[in-house]
Amino acid sequence: MKKILAVALVIVTLGLAVSCQKSGTQSGGSSDVSANKVKPIKIGVSLQGMTPFVMALKSALEDNVARYNNKGVPIDITILDGSNDAAKQVAHCENFVQQGMDVILLNAISFDGCAPGVDAAVAAHIPVITLITEVANQDKAASFCGSKHYDSGVMVMENAIKDLGDSFSCVIIEGVMGIDAQIQRMKGFKDVMAKHPNIKVVDVQTANWDRPEAMKVMENWIQGGKKFDVVISENDNMALGAIEVLKNAGLKKIPVYGVDGDSDALVAIKNGEYAGTAYMSAVGQATKAIDFAVALAQGRPQDVEKTPSIPFEWINASNVDKYLK
Repeated sequence: MKKILAVALVIVTLGLAVSCQKSGTQSGGSSDVSANKVKPIKIGVSLQGMTPFVMALKSALEDNVARYNNKGVPIDITILDGSNDAAKQVAHCENFVQQGMDVILLNAISFDGCAPGVDAAVAAHIPVITLITEVANQDKAASFCGSKHYDSGVMVMENAIKDLGDSFSCVIIEGVMGIDAQIQRMKGFKDVMAKHPNIKVVDVQTANWDRPEAMKVMENWIQGGKKFDVVISENDNMALGAIEVLKNAGLKKIPVYGVDGDSDALVAIKNGEYAGTAYMSAVGQATKAIDFAVALAQGRPQDVEKTPSIPFEWINASNVDKYLK
């Protein structure tokens, strides 16, 4: 009987030991199943405002986060709308610092006005990747995932000249003043026109990337008796607003050129309403940005390009079908 009790006691003791090991309560430390989970990479994103192109970028960012989550690399992403307000975007960056983000993605609405947001992040040792647009202190950012806006300005004006010759009058619709895209696209326009003195600029107005504002600008030009042969727009959204007003005024033969390659712009090109656009890849920018953010969060700065090549591509009636697909 004593031998039986002794064996039983050994079995019970071994059972308790195994149970403790499984539950993580054995002597010498504790463990939790959740502690073995991979810590998510935290990415904070501040977008300038919800234009069609920025919304496409947002969707592409989310798709790329899902790509990493599906590969077992968890990412928590917070995307905020800056509402075309530089101060709001700086506040986003400051809040991201307080929240302990691993990386911040900044699509700045102002070249100068958003620079303090980069300063705040860098001071807290949080890397910043700029998207679409650059900032005044771009050298402090880990990367710029965007296209060279100057190139798009050159591309638009050169293609207008290719289609129409180098003697015409035009009006120019600008985006938000002081933003990198507005500054560089206009510089591209001007540098090409400087080589063609027979191109005349009738008027220049801003419509802040907004379609209804562009419609008002175009209505004012027409009602004010402005005479022009071509409309040059710094983005598709404004260009499409101009096209609508021109059609309603019986002036649909006036060609309109723009930038971005938005889906509704491609349809307008296909329908013969829009002369052409300098396509900027939202997918290309978002893919690079998330890849680089993961590399930075994982301590691989050597895998991050300072200025990856994401060139503009010209779309018109001759090749629009490829992009529509």
